[in-house]
Amino acid sequence: QEAGFPKQFNCVFAQLKVLSQEHLLLLSGFGIGCVLLVMQIVHVISEHSDRIAQVNHFLLLLMIIVAQLCLLLKFEEIDIVQQLEHEVNVLAQQKDKVAKQREMMSEFWTNAQQLTEIWLFRTVPRLDLYKEVHCLLEDAEEGLLPKLSGCNEQLECLESHLCAIQAWRCDGDLKREDKKCFGKAVNDLCQEQELDGMLVKMEEVSASGMRCLMPALPTTTTTTA
Repeated sequence: QEAGFPKQFNCVFAQLKVLSQEHLLLLSGFGIGCVLLVMQIVHVISEHSDRIAQVNHFLLLLMIIVAQLCLLLKFEEIDIVQQLEHEVNVLAQQKDKVAKQREMMSEFWTNAQQLTEIWLFRTVPRLDLYKEVHCLLEDAEEGLLPKLSGCNEQLECLESHLCAIQAWRCDGDLKREDKKCFGKAVNDLCQEQELDGMLVKMEEVSASGMRCLMPALPTTTTTTA
């Protein structure tokens, strides 16, 4: 419905309900037409010259008023159809909006699912490894500086051999088995209780030739995730 409509006007003997701006314009046109019709009748009666032209004007005006009256009698039904058409257009716009949002959500969750194996087999195991290295360094009683240097060297070596993040996506170059193999190897490192033993095994992992550590695969950046 348009703002301010429908409006209702009460008279002494009648009640007028205006449904829309178009309805108001049609009512106004009908009222003006009636006034003009009365004026034309008076003019035809009072003037005796060129009766044919005056009668033609009268008939034309009468046809217009009859057409307006027919529209007014059926306007409520026409207004309902217009409202339904408007609602259909609104629903169509909402449908398009929902479809676009659905497409955006689908794209978002597809990308999110592509990152699950990165987190599961690449990021989380390495974070656990960093935590264990940190804990073992805290427990070191002597030779902290050489051990810290050795840890940095081995961690840097491991990071430098990792394939690009794009290869770790679900649709990337690496197979799921290769990713699981790397994750298991890093988790096994985390089980080591001695820092020296962990560093030795870390070096073995870096040099193991796993597919996910092969530098031959596409490497754009080695930014950690």
